[in-house]
Amino acid sequence: MKIINNILIIIMWIINIISIILNLTINYEVNILICFALSVVIIIPRIFKKTFKISDSLEFVVLSFILLAGELGSVLKLYQNVYWYDSFTHFLSGILTAYIALLILYKTKKNDKNSFNILFIICAVLGVAALWEIFEFTSDSLLGYDAQRVLETGVVDTMKDIICALLGGLLFICMYLFKTSKKISVQ
Repeated sequence: MKIINNILIIIMWIINIISIILNLTINYEVNILICFALSVVIIIPRIFKKTFKISDSLEFVVLSFILLAGELGSVLKLYQNVYWYDSFTHFLSGILTAYIALLILYKTKKNDKNSFNILFIICAVLGVAALWEIFEFTSDSLLGYDAQRVLETGVVDTMKDIICALLGGLLFICMYLFKTSKKISVQ
């Protein structure tokens, strides 16, 4: 798994380097900034892996999400060219955030009651989704970009993104409850 993670990192860096070179020729600064930012973001899972002792599997999941959302979505323009791609990545982000929230509960040994776990997971998913939308809004405002498509849809895109993340989190909760109910019935 570690080799696969290293290959993913190398592939994403290659995509970024090629994209930076191509975007320099057309003077498209926004995409160049995204590529530089992603080049840094790519190493964050590795830092977390070493610092918080996360598994190679979790690093793979996070790197895969960065590939789907950042590299394919932003750099290779799937957000602009595939109408459902934005909703798809927000849905996946809800699942990923819910999974990480559950891992936090297990690491801190605060996972005694399913009702608390569900509330914590929902709050984490909604919190991360809201923080992402604030980040998008701030980036749009500072760079003069329109990732939230405010000019086109107003608040609809932001709400759709948060709802998609919530639906992903709720799907994860359903899977979690199914798994924990199986454990209870087996015991």
